[in-house]
Amino acid sequence: MPFPEFERCIYQKNPLEAVICQLRFPTVLRVDSEQPAVFQDAVRMKSGRAYPLYETRRDGNVPAEVEPLLPPEIGQLISTVHDFSSADHKWTISLNRGFLALSTKDYWRWEEFEEELSEIMQILQRIYSPAFLTRLGLRYQNVIRPLSGKEDPNIWKTYIQEYILGELAGPNIEAGDVLNVFTRTVIRLKNIPSSQVLLQHGLADFDGSRCYVIDGDFYTEQKTEVNDAIPLLRKFKEKSGRLFRWCITSELHQAMEPVSLTDDRAKRSECA
Repeated sequence: MPFPEFERCIYQKNPLEAVICQLRFPTVLRVDSEQPAVFQDAVRMKSGRAYPLYETRRDGNVPAEVEPLLPPEIGQLISTVHDFSSADHKWTISLNRGFLALSTKDYWRWEEFEEELSEIMQILQRIYSPAFLTRLGLRYQNVIRPLSGKEDPNIWKTYIQEYILGELAGPNIEAGDVLNVFTRTVIRLKNIPSSQVLLQHGLADFDGSRCYVIDGDFYTEQKTEVNDAIPLLRKFKEKSGRLFRWCITSELHQAMEPVSLTDDRAKRSECA
């Protein structure tokens, strides 16, 4: 589905909660069989943004106390995720035997994110040499809060397009009477072969206030060469901005104070 074209902009009132890019590849057992010390040294001492903090977690929904009780063939499916974070915890690299991810809560604009991702991918290729990618995804999570600071259940009719709101836009339903609504839709991207976007949106609670979430996960599960990842991600990024603008009204767009990329005021995050 081709979303309408919009001029790129920077929002001074930034709705972005997080941006995540994940690259999945055929299993590299060396990530599990030895500590990723070489990878850690490369990211914690790299020029520019460094990742000195390190934690591990288990990839899966099985509680730690249950894991030892599982049959070996099932237990082997649960692997370790190595998280390397910046000192301010705003950027994180996640490495697993089957994927690499870069996430940030401090997204400024695509060019900065792409430069960071490209550098980390080069480190991944140098150390682990993944054969190719089995899934490539770029996800933008936007959390829209009442800009007045006061909760108003009817504000969503002003902020969000009617075709997105569903029941919240119903003529005989008071928005405050809708206690919960969340929609999942998969849309094919016709001009990007074998690609689609999972659009999830609806009401959610953040920091004690009622918000509206617009979460777009652009992805392909087609085999992709590592060197072809960045050009494809650029296309996903272009579509993500269009999708976000397609979901919101011009009133919300203006209320978030958009400025041109060349404007000196462009100091906050880019649209979606």
